[in-house]
Amino acid sequence: MWTAELPVQMLASVWSFWTYYLYTDAVTVAYPAVKRYLNLWTLDGDGLVDHRAGDWDWEDWGSDIDARVLDNCWYYLALDTAAKLADLSGNSADVAAWKARRDSIGANFDRVLWNGSRNEYRSPGYTKDTDDRANALAVVAGLAPASRHRAVTEVLRTHLNASPYMEFYVLEALYLMGAAGVAEERMRNRFAAQVADPACHTLWELWTKAEGTDNHAWNGGPLYALSAYTAGVRPTEPGWTRYEVVPQTGTLTRINTVTPTDKGDIRFGIVRDGTRATLTLTSPNGTTARVGVPVYGGCQPVIKANGTTVFTGGSSTGGVSGLSPAGKDASYVLLHRPAGDLDVHRDGHGPSRRPGPGPSGHRQQQPGAARARTPPSAPSPASRTPTDSCRRTDSGRSPPATCAWR
Repeated sequence: MWTAELPVQMLASVWSFWTYYLYTDAVTVAYPAVKRYLNLWTLDGDGLVDHRAGDWDWEDWGSDIDARVLDNCWYYLALDTAAKLADLSGNSADVAAWKARRDSIGANFDRVLWNGSRNEYRSPGYTKDTDDRANALAVVAGLAPASRHRAVTEVLRTHLNASPYMEFYVLEALYLMGAAGVAEERMRNRFAAQVADPACHTLWELWTKAEGTDNHAWNGGPLYALSAYTAGVRPTEPGWTRYEVVPQTGTLTRINTVTPTDKGDIRFGIVRDGTRATLTLTSPNGTTARVGVPVYGGCQPVIKANGTTVFTGGSSTGGVSGLSPAGKDASYVLLHRPAGDLDVHRDGHGPSRRPGPGPSGHRQQQPGAARARTPPSAPSPASRTPTDSCRRTDSGRSPPATCAWR
């Protein structure tokens, strides 16, 4: 039995309790243990968390690790989860204290850890190469304001220090910032050798195969990123009672994905031809989808659902039973759809404009908006890996989805 403490892995595990709840609608009995563990950590004079070495002081494999930035991101996420678990488990009296600690980090993170001269997150006294994993986790945690996203995107485009474990958080951060193209570029470049390895059909623990295992669970992150962000299929309420389908297709022109849930499979596909797109969705009973139809630069899109025009001239027209408008932003026309089949066509009509940097509002994080999703710290081992170096067709199976991409 493993009994040693790996502090940041413990914090990542706490965060995963909320993800488990979101995916299963199951409330665990973990809160008392979560409370005892998080109370072992203390805040410093800057209102940020003190480093805790534990028995194994490990943040990631590799070098150029800015531990102070990472510690505060992980503790912030764990505190946010603790507040939610306290409320769910009937310990609402504890919520205020968790939020106070969380908000202390939120109020001081940017002030102490943003380096304005270098345009990046870098803790005072850290002198090594820019830590891409730390900058990424600031976005994932919701601690990096939107005004920092352009600079952080550049950091993630140019610095490659994360191991395969932390690489997932880099990819997630890029999608959260609307930088799907940069995420695809990192996947193709960093995973090409593993995908093309003729002797191995699984993903490696480390970038150099001989230095670790050749079938490691935590390296399935890109498969999840493709499902949850490229296809855009993610739960928004516990047990998939409500979920969103908001694809960031990047350079891809065809996506098909099957996402298994406890209510049945969600099947989604999109085919893009310039500014035209066709989306197909099958939702199981007991679910409601929020579907984002990409406008691809057209400010006056015409959208048909199941053969009936539901959006034209900049506004919704209705006309399909069970389908209701859910708003519009610079990147998507949004629709609500209960269980059943949906076939949506986005016509290329309407004047085009330069598309925005990515999804707005419902996609980009604001400071203090910690999120939940399936982290790659403990997924099931990937049984298949993408093929053909992700250039034409990638296929894989890793919870929570099976995907085919062209």
